[in-house]
Amino acid sequence: MKYGAQCNYTGGCNDPSCDTCEHALAAFWVYIVAYSFANFMYFVMIQFGEGAVYLTILMTITTPFVALFFVFFNPSPDFHWDPDIKFTLAYRLVGLVIVVPALCFYHKFTESEIRDNRTLDIQAE
Repeated sequence: MKYGAQCNYTGGCNDPSCDTCEHALAAFWVYIVAYSFANFMYFVMIQFGEGAVYLTILMTITTPFVALFFVFFNPSPDFHWDPDIKFTLAYRLVGLVIVVPALCFYHKFTESEIRDNRTLDIQAE
């Protein structure tokens, strides 16, 4: 933590007691580029999708699925399959059991409401 900014912005530190941070600069820039690209794609999805409906579904489902992904894979020391099934996995699964059907109902009722409004607009003309 002491050398975090120096690792991120210069690619390393000169103090021999600091941990190696040879990949910190690359990881920093990959994160910035990926985050910027994700925000750009959110704007594209809102522009060309049905408003924010798909964006809401995507953003709500992302967190539980990423958490579930890291239950089965371990990123350190190198990325590999390493299932780590614990009691806390139940919280993630319960979250998915609640969120996924709720989003499906939300999407279904939103579509039917949009269809009904279009029908009413056509009849009004």
